[in-house]
Amino acid sequence: MNKSKEIEMILKLLEEKKISSEEAKMLIDALSENKNESNQEEDDYYDAKDFQDSMQEDSFEKFDGFADFRNKYANFGRDLKDAIFDRFADIKSDVFDSLSFDIPNNIDLSGYESKNMEFELNANASVKIEGTNSTVNIRRSSSDITLLTVSVKPKDYERINEIIEIQYTSDNFELFIDDIYKEKVIISLQLPDRVFSNIRVETTNGPISLMDVRSEQIILEGTNGSVSVKRCIGKVLKAETSNGSVRLEQNNFDDSIIVESSNGSVQTNMDYSKLIDMETTNGSVKLNNSSARSFKAETTNGTILFDRLFPYQSERKFLMTGETTNGSVTVNINRDFGAVFECSAGRHGNIRLGRNFNMQSMQRNSLGRISYAKGESRYAYKSDIVAAVESNTSNGTITMEFV
Repeated sequence: MNKSKEIEMILKLLEEKKISSEEAKMLIDALSENKNESNQEEDDYYDAKDFQDSMQEDSFEKFDGFADFRNKYANFGRDLKDAIFDRFADIKSDVFDSLSFDIPNNIDLSGYESKNMEFELNANASVKIEGTNSTVNIRRSSSDITLLTVSVKPKDYERINEIIEIQYTSDNFELFIDDIYKEKVIISLQLPDRVFSNIRVETTNGPISLMDVRSEQIILEGTNGSVSVKRCIGKVLKAETSNGSVRLEQNNFDDSIIVESSNGSVQTNMDYSKLIDMETTNGSVKLNNSSARSFKAETTNGTILFDRLFPYQSERKFLMTGETTNGSVTVNINRDFGAVFECSAGRHGNIRLGRNFNMQSMQRNSLGRISYAKGESRYAYKSDIVAAVESNTSNGTITMEFV
């Protein structure tokens, strides 16, 4: 599809009010950028022709007519359909990334009245909060006292003790919001700087945020709300939400970090664990500058980015596994590392490998529709650290490069 026809389709979508004028402009700009990039493609990437040349001649004889198919789809990743998928995902992701991740010291309580309560909790105590229509903010305190602030609408302040239920001992703190109460409740909990055994939060129709707390296990479950965790320490972190994004940054959990979301982006940045597992539907997955023995990213309608990841502790190898249905997968590997990889782009997909990958072997399946690549980077001889990559998409572009 040439550029003029692609622009005509974009303008038609705009006329039918299926996209906004701003989105139309972004798509046109993206097409222009893609066209400009095509002039550098021969220097920067293995395209479909590079795949063909790297294979043995007898391999091509098995697939009569496949060259025509390959040429037809060689630049499929640059046509309008792929541009729309990736651009919409990028627009959504850019909006999400533009939001400040700093959890504010003070929540805006204008229009609310607050009640403060103090408790004494021992080290290794458990904390549990359950609430409907609740915003939950947990952070470290500079005091040895646990401070709870519950905020409700002024008309309901006098019956706040009916809205909340607290079960408390020095080893266990539990807070429940009455399911019958339908107004918004804001819960702020400041914990002493000590290690807790378990922190569990379950809420609907509101965000959950944790910062600078230590707990052996942190379990967060939300519906219709975002989840944010920053600078927390423990063994296990599990964050699950629907219709909301999840963002993690500078956390250290020895055993695992597991994230599940639907209809929202998920992101980890500078996090540390043996296993980092990020899964969502209808959203992008980004893993940046984090360290793990194994990274896993899975989404249905969204892009995946592995960017400059590192092995766990002093280990010499780590695994990155990425799988999406309608979206691209981008893998940026530290140029000081070696790499081994296997990727599948589906019958409508495309694989783009940097020229600094020295191919060891190339294979195609019997249909000639799915591309498999195995190889080792030229940097493998410079470093004992090796990144193993398994990436799959059914309808998108896989891009792998050393940076």
